[in-house]
Amino acid sequence: MAYCQVRRAMAQREKWLEEQRLVPAMRRECGVKIAAVLVLHVLAVTSFASGFLLSRGQVADVSPTVEGARPRYDKVVAIVVDALRSDFVCIADELGAEEARGTRRHRKALPVFRELCEGGGGGGSGCRLLEFVADAPTTTMQRLKGLTTGSLPTFVDIGSSLSARALEEDNLVRQLKLHGRRVVHMGDDTWRDLFPEDFSQSFPFPSLDVNDLNTVDDGVEALLGPLVESGQDWDVIVAHLLGVDHCGHTHDIHSREMVTKLGQVDRIVREVARGLEERATGDDGFGRALLLVFGDHGQTRSGEHGGSTREEVSTVLLAYDIDRRRAEGNAGGTDEVDGACPAAMSQLDFAATVSEMLGLPIPFSNVGQVNYDLWSLGADPYGERPASEVSSEFEEALQRNAAQVDAYLESSLLSQNASGILSWRRSQEAFSGHWEVHRASVAEHVGGSAEAVRNRTHARRAYLDAVASHARSIWTKFNFWLMALGILFAVAAALIQLNEIRAGFFCYYRNNHKVRHATWLYALLCAVLSLSMLSNSYIMSEGHLTGFLCATLLFYMARESADATNNGPSQLCLASLLVLNAALMGLIPDHDGDIWNRRQEGGYQVGHILTDASFALAAYLGLLQLRKKRRSPPASGGFVSRLPGLNLKELAFLYTCCLALVFSFLKNTGQEDPSQVWHPGRIARQVHILTAAQLGWAILAGLSGRLGGGKGKGSSRLSLAVRSTFCLLPELYMIQFGNGRLALSLAYIQVFVSIILYVKIHFCHQRVDLELLGLLLFGLYAPQVFHATGHRCQFSALQYNSAFVGFESFSWWRGAALLTLNTYASHVLSVLLVVCLYSKQHVKKQGTALLAFGFAFSLRTIAVMACASLHARHLMVWGVFAPKFIFDSVGLCVLDAAVLFFSATLL
Repeated sequence: MAYCQVRRAMAQREKWLEEQRLVPAMRRECGVKIAAVLVLHVLAVTSFASGFLLSRGQVADVSPTVEGARPRYDKVVAIVVDALRSDFVCIADELGAEEARGTRRHRKALPVFRELCEGGGGGGSGCRLLEFVADAPTTTMQRLKGLTTGSLPTFVDIGSSLSARALEEDNLVRQLKLHGRRVVHMGDDTWRDLFPEDFSQSFPFPSLDVNDLNTVDDGVEALLGPLVESGQDWDVIVAHLLGVDHCGHTHDIHSREMVTKLGQVDRIVREVARGLEERATGDDGFGRALLLVFGDHGQTRSGEHGGSTREEVSTVLLAYDIDRRRAEGNAGGTDEVDGACPAAMSQLDFAATVSEMLGLPIPFSNVGQVNYDLWSLGADPYGERPASEVSSEFEEALQRNAAQVDAYLESSLLSQNASGILSWRRSQEAFSGHWEVHRASVAEHVGGSAEAVRNRTHARRAYLDAVASHARSIWTKFNFWLMALGILFAVAAALIQLNEIRAGFFCYYRNNHKVRHATWLYALLCAVLSLSMLSNSYIMSEGHLTGFLCATLLFYMARESADATNNGPSQLCLASLLVLNAALMGLIPDHDGDIWNRRQEGGYQVGHILTDASFALAAYLGLLQLRKKRRSPPASGGFVSRLPGLNLKELAFLYTCCLALVFSFLKNTGQEDPSQVWHPGRIARQVHILTAAQLGWAILAGLSGRLGGGKGKGSSRLSLAVRSTFCLLPELYMIQFGNGRLALSLAYIQVFVSIILYVKIHFCHQRVDLELLGLLLFGLYAPQVFHATGHRCQFSALQYNSAFVGFESFSWWRGAALLTLNTYASHVLSVLLVVCLYSKQHVKKQGTALLAFGFAFSLRTIAVMACASLHARHLMVWGVFAPKFIFDSVGLCVLDAAVLFFSATLL
């Protein structure tokens, strides 16, 4: 018997040695599979995006000069107020009474609009006040392109909204230069990037530091007044103010800073108007002048923009004819601050209308039409022309407008779609009735009776409306071959992951009925996650519905583990996770997400105390995990040994957490005086450095341990994984905003409880079925925490302020890293949780778990791609499905990269 025991022991040792010899090969195989999944996902996203997010084709044609055209104005000053909401000036029709009351003090801060337009009616012959409606996406670069070309923005351009390229299409600025007009620019440097060769003078200011509310506006104010008063060396001035936009991003629209900034805008506009009036009435006056003041887009209550909500697309346009006002005298203003916006004008019509007013050819790629409300401002400045003559002149303007649109359609728009989604015939059929009436009106002579002029005008306007509507429906052409190729790449990655799930978990399917039940539930939930992407309502409420799925899994796991022996700790963990899940669901904001970026006034409030207390609890639990996983007792002797059982690494973690708490307290109480020693910026930089040092040490230790080998490698890997997870806590906490910090603290407590639950399920109960469902549950943590921290799959919900935490200036790489970490902290945290749980497992088990963990994300991305393809012509494609694809795709790549990085360094 002793001989048999020896032989058995020798056989087990030989088997163990063989496994150890195979470990490097298994690790390489696991790494290759994870890297292959990452590469396939990158190819899938790139291919699908290339087919789905193609930009509108640009043409280099330039409209010819209009014979006999006479400009109405000698001088034009255009002031662009970035992110100027319409209700800062007047009340739009669709704006609710409650929203109007909330911005009443903003309208009081901008009385100049009402004063110039005689009480805000907008009907005076010397002034026009219009609601100015933008097309989504509402970011500055796209809006400037649309305003100057008369074309529709392209969704893919939103990715380059922070880095504009020179505009190649025919545009209003280029036409001004070609016709000898001297154009001077000052303000937002996006104009210089779009028109690098078209300005006679340019005074650009940096536009990306959203914390800087004054540099751009103060610079414009200092330059604009003297330039207007001189009246020399310019014909057109473009001044772009950024303070209102930056104030919205940094604070919100209801802050005191916003009212102060609107007061500065009022002062600038008032001074320019006074300067133009004085020059127009002087002996050396320059004749008629036009003052345009307008916003490029609006903003939400939290100060964000980029989407297509009413708040984001609605702004205002003020057009002030200086000569007419001089003739009539200044009529003064009114005390009425709740007046309605008189009429609405699409920004698509701006380029065509202003071109006609300035005697310029309409830009070649324009698809807008001449707007009568604005065009009529200077048509009859002294009221001496008969109405029929003005109507006939407007009809001629529309005829030139329609001829320009005809030329563009024939050379570009329709022919491009002939090889894409719509053929030439289908494109014509989209507005065939209007086309025929328009062609019939072209054959008629200009002039005739007043009724004939009205009929031709109506026909051309209907035709131009139909063209604009049709252009909006086809403003992106899709390449379905590339989209299908992207889906195939994603399916290939999912098959690799599914094969690992089959080998690691489904092998128990036949012999264990509990595994069968868990498999069916796993498949059902994956199907629900995938098919729900068909619904735009689900996408908009994804955070709440993900919480319900998490609760479903937790209840199932509680029922299945109820009959296990010593199940008390497991049931307690599951109950705790249910409570945490309910708390995170309660923290998920509504669709507007305003509660997360709105600045809370009134000092250190109860909500702040709860948030910081939750963070302190999460830090304490993290410290417990670090002490539990330490490899050796604290060194004897020295200052460190006198502290109660803490080693240097634990002290560094504790000190960093204290700094994060101080940072939160100072921010919540508004103590941001640069002269203070404990300034939030200095504290944030210390947290950045300490976090990078701790994470770098853990990674280097993991790499050296893998190279060195030795005993206790499993315990070492677990210690490093736990240390890497919790050393990120103060950094992630600091770069969140509002109640997002509370959500992140609860997420870390959720991670702590999940670690205990996994230990009980895997080591105590030996439940393979619950282990598979646990991986799905941990994967659902990512979208749940993503929404609970105030994020949404909308560009307007990006928390840009995180790029400036600890820094006053903007840096591309640093800002991108902080913004990515802020947005996808939930994904990184979920990956680190799985790495912690499987750090002591066999390398084969580690690879299976990591690939199985990412399978649900792959499946969701495939479903998003398929639904985006299916809904390519859906009404909500650019408002819901396209942003969902972009955010999920980037999140998938971030998750894959985190899995590859941490598995290569810590496992």
